[in-house]
Amino acid sequence: MTKTTRIRITIQTERLLVMGRSRILYSACAECGDEVRLLTVDEAALLARVNPLEIHRSVEVGELHSIETTEGVLLVCFKSLNNWTSNQKEGELEMKNSKNRVLVAICCAILVGSLILSRPFASHAQTKPSAKQTKLSRSVGGNSTSFTPQSGGASVKGTGTAGTIPKWLDDSTIGNSVMSEAGGNVGIGTASPGSKLSVAGMVETTLGGYKFPDGTLQSTAAVSGLTSVFHDATLKGTGTSASPLGLNVPLVFDGSSLGTYPVLRVLGKSDDFPGVMTVTDVNPPGPDTTGVALTVVSNNWIAIDGQGQFAGVDGFSPTIGVLATGGEFGVYTHCYTPGCSAVYAYTLGPGSNHAGTFQGDVQITGTLTKGGGSFRIDHPLDPENKYLSHSFVESPDMMNIYNGNVITDGNGGAVITLPEWFEALNKDFRYQLTVIGTFAQAIVAEKIKGNRFQIKTDIPGVEVSWQVTGIRRDAWANKHRIPTEENKSEKERGFYLHPELYNQPEEKNIEWARPAEMVQKMKREREQVKFRQQQ
Repeated sequence: MTKTTRIRITIQTERLLVMGRSRILYSACAECGDEVRLLTVDEAALLARVNPLEIHRSVEVGELHSIETTEGVLLVCFKSLNNWTSNQKEGELEMKNSKNRVLVAICCAILVGSLILSRPFASHAQTKPSAKQTKLSRSVGGNSTSFTPQSGGASVKGTGTAGTIPKWLDDSTIGNSVMSEAGGNVGIGTASPGSKLSVAGMVETTLGGYKFPDGTLQSTAAVSGLTSVFHDATLKGTGTSASPLGLNVPLVFDGSSLGTYPVLRVLGKSDDFPGVMTVTDVNPPGPDTTGVALTVVSNNWIAIDGQGQFAGVDGFSPTIGVLATGGEFGVYTHCYTPGCSAVYAYTLGPGSNHAGTFQGDVQITGTLTKGGGSFRIDHPLDPENKYLSHSFVESPDMMNIYNGNVITDGNGGAVITLPEWFEALNKDFRYQLTVIGTFAQAIVAEKIKGNRFQIKTDIPGVEVSWQVTGIRRDAWANKHRIPTEENKSEKERGFYLHPELYNQPEEKNIEWARPAEMVQKMKREREQVKFRQQQ
């Protein structure tokens, strides 16, 4: 049976006097050690003349004693509020809890007469105690809450975490559930929901399905009504479970790109792997293999533009690593660091391999530096079975050689006329004369002047073979004289162009003086070649 005590409250304010009636709640306060009057948060805020949020904050830090009913209502201990208000503001809250009247004096607060609890809080918060009244207590300093009846009832205990929605663990214990609330959002399986409902895990609906903002309802994810997905030639498949979408083979990108970007741009972020890697799966490879890992065709300027810290384009194949065809240039490369090589090629394996093979004319606008040189042709006498080779004529100078035969006239004289550009191209002339068919003497009667010189024999009608050499003096030659001797650079010292000729190991080759990344790549490729040769 609920016993209700009705009292009249008189509040004196600066401007208004409010009279009202309220239903009073009492309970035992564990911290105060006494039976106290309980207030709602709004009542406590009005009495203390503060924002309700300040009441919640003070409860959380333990400055105010409170309990929370099973219905989720937070009640504040009046005695602790009186002490707290005395410390915070001028004035004093005072209540005399007898069976007569209660006079509350505050400076400037308005107690609204409608703040009357419409009903008791179940069995956990009763009105003025009766013989079987339940008392509530809470340990404000922690999360533990205990509900202890005064006579004969079972206690309800449990712990909880702020922001977590509680649940009954059994018939007398409450605790945390998997649900939480933060900032107006509800989370399941997460304490920090980012949406009105955030679920950390799989969501299952057993009835009804999902309704979307446009009013449509989806009750199944099956694609029984979906027969295909529209796409172009870059994809294959219908998009159903029986025929999922995938990249089409061959994959063709047909279109144009605006701005500075190509049709296909790949940015590789790995230090050890290329941005694009294509592999043709033809096993075993052989001379009839036509598989190509990557083919790029451009009708404009560049088909493949490779840029990398180590290698712009790296291709490996049992036959051709990189095959390029162009209307103007098949392969166009450039480098920008001092001492670099726009094209670097080296050979692995037996000595008959070539770092480069050119079928056709080769144009070099700079200096060609080599260990040796020759021409090689099919042997004129046995072209089917033999080659014929001749070595280049070398000189420490940029020397040009001119020669010919002439027959002196009746006076034993002859004039040799040279090309009109001869003196513009050459300097430091050298002469050789050889008589043919008879014993005679021949001299250079007049040196080269006006692109001509004269010879004379001591008898008339003598055939003379002549040779003239000159050192180039054109603008390019004057700018790029080839030094006869030069010191190796600091990083090249200790290395050889041909270490095997000096009984030195392979690691003494001048190529090993290159950057460490290139050296490591050469090591790996040499090991791969040796491995393949052993198979």
